[in-house]
Amino acid sequence: MKLNNLLRLKGFSVVILIAIFSIFATSCEKHPHSHEEHFEPVGIVVKDATKGIFMKIFEGKIDTNYNKEVVLNFDELKDSESDEYEIEFLGKDGKEIANPTSSSYKLELVFADKTIAELYQHDGEQWAFHIKALKKGETTFEIKVLHAGHSDFKTPSIKLNIK
Repeated sequence: MKLNNLLRLKGFSVVILIAIFSIFATSCEKHPHSHEEHFEPVGIVVKDATKGIFMKIFEGKIDTNYNKEVVLNFDELKDSESDEYEIEFLGKDGKEIANPTSSSYKLELVFADKTIAELYQHDGEQWAFHIKALKKGETTFEIKVLHAGHSDFKTPSIKLNIK
């Protein structure tokens, strides 16, 4: 009887190992890249057309020493799009870090009300963007960094007012 129990225990162990391997293999298929490829900034600086700091977000908080929201005048926008904004990323120490250069990274702006505004980028702009105003109104948006189909970074909601 001891031999029977030992064989059952070994068989059970093999089943557990196969299950663990299957879970690991499946999770790697969802995100087909090594974990070293993840870009993990702790914040961003948004620079305006003058290359001055327009907004700073660090550790999930909007820095009140800069703009807390984006306000655009609909009637003054050229072709309904804002001036260019450029993103610089911040590391754990709050200092700028190199932007990812791989085309597998993508900037996304997610608007709460997609009828008010949308993201606009010129060809070749990976970390620069314009906000295209669709109509007057207020909404919020998040800035995200997408990589291999999932978000590696996102900001808190930022207020947008198009007057």
